[in-house]
Amino acid sequence: STGHDDISSSLIKSLRTELINPLTLIANQMINTSIFPDSLKIAKIKPLHKKGPIDKCANYRPISLLPSISKIL
Repeated sequence: STGHDDISSSLIKSLRTELINPLTLIANQMINTSIFPDSLKIAKIKPLHKKGPIDKCANYRPISLLPSISKIL
């Protein structure tokens, strides 16, 4: 599943040679400034059914889907 940016990890993997230099630059800037961009902290929350009746909220747990780029960085 994708985060709020709808960029899949398979797309990033297929473009890894094109993305390595820009992502390295971004990662180095984040380290130098000690800033992690707020847009990379936004998660899409999805309920995941654990067990029991599906009509009870207590039978679900939240799953946070972060942007793939934030997982890399």
